Amino acid sequence: MDCPQLPDTQSATNGQKRLQGAAAVLGRDVMIRLLIYALYLLGFNRETLAEMFGYQLAGVKSIIDRVNKFGLEGLTDQRRSNREPEPLKPEIKANEGEFMIYTPEPVKVKIGQDDLLARKVIATALVDAGIFTNLQGAAILNYTPQAFSRLLKRYREKGSAELLDRRKGQQHDYKVDSAVKSEILYHFLKLSCSNISFSSKDIYQAVKEAFPEKQISERTIRYYLTLWGFSEVHRRLKEELFQGKKN
Repeated sequence: MDCPQLPDTQSATNGQKRLQGAAAVLGRDVMIRLLIYALYLLGFNRETLAEMFGYQLAGVKSIIDRVNKFGLEGLTDQRRSNREPEPLKPEIKANEGEFMIYTPEPVKVKIGQDDLLARKVIATALVDAGIFTNLQGAAILNYTPQAFSRLLKRYREKGSAELLDRRKGQQHDYKVDSAVKSEILYHFLKLSCSNISFSSKDIYQAVKEAFPEKQISERTIRYYLTLWGFSEVHRRLKEELFQGKKN
């Protein structure tokens, strides 16, 4: 609603801001009934109030009578108060490039102890939002407060990408899921049994075709072959194949 202009000493601009704040806290209907009753107490007649707020005269009389009879409860809609309240639902709102998440009820978030990245995201987001303290955020990660403060600083400066562990193995595990690992293993074994020479590039090409969206590098393929001990197996296979051709 627009703020009505009353005395000359009133600031309509400030009034409009205050009305919006009150409507957000009380609800628009309750706020209007409260204003009607307060102005009635200050001497405004019912006809003026009805015209000012767009009510029927009978509606204004009903609001005043209900508050006089029931007190503050008279400010609410009696028709609604007799019904079961509708359960509130979580809301996600986008505003100026940010997503705001509103949860009217306590939320349980279950995270595996081995999912460090998820714990980092949740801990830093909750502390950044002022819901958790630094100590609580550090406790989620088993960090010292100083280490968590450094992590939070990186998150605030550059976002969640800074929460990735920069160690080589951790980066690979973030990109390569079990399906990709299985594909690497499958093609290594397949080529090993083919009795022909092959390299990590051959496995890379096969994985790239199977998962074009993953953008897995040849370096990543070599990393896993080494991690699993297959680089040594591959070396021996090449030696045996070379000796076989030589003989």
